[in-house]
Amino acid sequence: MHLAKMELSKFNNLKNLQKTIVAFFVIQIGFIIGRSLLIGSLTASSPYQLLIALFPEVLILLVFIATLNFNRGNFTFSKFDIAFLIFFLSNTILGCFLSQNIELIAHGIRLTYIPMLIYFIIRLNMDKSGNKVNPDKILLPIGISIFLFGIIGLILYFFANQTENQLLVLANGKMTFYHIKRMGGVFLSPVVWGTFCSSFALYFYIKYAERKSNLVLIAFYLLWFCLILSVSRGAIVPFYMGIIVITVIYKWYKQFILTTLTSIVIFSCFVFIDPSAKQLIGFVSSSSVETMNNISSNEAQAFIENEDINDSSEIKNTRARFWALSIKSFKNNPNGYGIGKSGHVAHQYRHILKDGVNASIYSTDGWYLKLANETGIWGLISYFSIFIWHGTISIKYFIKNRASYFMFFYLIFTMVAIQNIMSNVLDFYSFSYFYWMIIGFMQNSINSSVNEHAS
Repeated sequence: MHLAKMELSKFNNLKNLQKTIVAFFVIQIGFIIGRSLLIGSLTASSPYQLLIALFPEVLILLVFIATLNFNRGNFTFSKFDIAFLIFFLSNTILGCFLSQNIELIAHGIRLTYIPMLIYFIIRLNMDKSGNKVNPDKILLPIGISIFLFGIIGLILYFFANQTENQLLVLANGKMTFYHIKRMGGVFLSPVVWGTFCSSFALYFYIKYAERKSNLVLIAFYLLWFCLILSVSRGAIVPFYMGIIVITVIYKWYKQFILTTLTSIVIFSCFVFIDPSAKQLIGFVSSSSVETMNNISSNEAQAFIENEDINDSSEIKNTRARFWALSIKSFKNNPNGYGIGKSGHVAHQYRHILKDGVNASIYSTDGWYLKLANETGIWGLISYFSIFIWHGTISIKYFIKNRASYFMFFYLIFTMVAIQNIMSNVLDFYSFSYFYWMIIGFMQNSINSSVNEHAS
């Protein structure tokens, strides 16, 4: 009887954890608007305002502490867990030592390192008896929530422009355009919104193959359309790469043809409403190629090598210019500038920092460059060590199991790796939590397989 109560207690805790994680992501999607309504969009100045502003981080810390207490003595770290812990602790400690600025450190840890705690939350909830968090119990509710936010977003986009503008002002944002008005901004930035939509459009694509549900298919089309409206090239290109890969692996050719033809019809209807949308077809591909050409141009290379050009303004493309400035900052200080002195935090505090002297304020367009300028060569070595290790053991697991849910995880892992070249994806507010949660799910599956073979 006592053993049965203990098992029931574990089940209830896992169930509550799953609900808490779902609520956490739903809250984060609408957090910008909610925060603005409660305390405004300015920097928090009182304990109450600070608590509201830090609510997501406080919540994840409480869940992490509760998880540690719940599974104390009932969890065995794998070798990869230890490596991940070393990466997490070493970069946090080194980054603090290099930065020596408490305010910048606080913002940097909040942005980059606190989200990694969700990896340990997921891993710690896989105990020796095999109990673990069910990925679908978390992913499906989050996917449905994003679908519902997508419906609201489309209503604002097409039918309530004035309300959308008012909400953007409230959230301290602004309307952006790439040939068409970009969707996002109200709940998340267009880039982050597009990244979430690409992930869950892929998720519902897989779910439709498994269930053949029309509701699931509708969710796929809606999130795909929201992805297109975000005009986020870093999300759109990896999404289509993922769709093609998973279609070929599982031979879902009929589904691919159906969804492709229907997507063309939907896009054609949108072009009829807004003729300028047809320019997106060439823009997504040509602009990406143009950016790569700019970073490899003679002007950019000369600036990086400090030979002929002393003024980076000669580099016309903004992203290519930022890359060149970030590479030069890394060359000037390959050991790193410290937490908060690279990436978005450094750019936010650029008025008190000197770029290339004690910070890298332009490393906002590529997470690898941001990490290189934060904790230097060690940051790159430690990250790519766990990245390659995780990628290798994940491929081995998939070859043996060929589970579609694991393929979804691996595609997100790969899509983020590609997008990290162009954007600071692992510093995207909210999405970074999702990414590290996915890595935790993958390691749970891998370790379940190892434990089964061992027994």
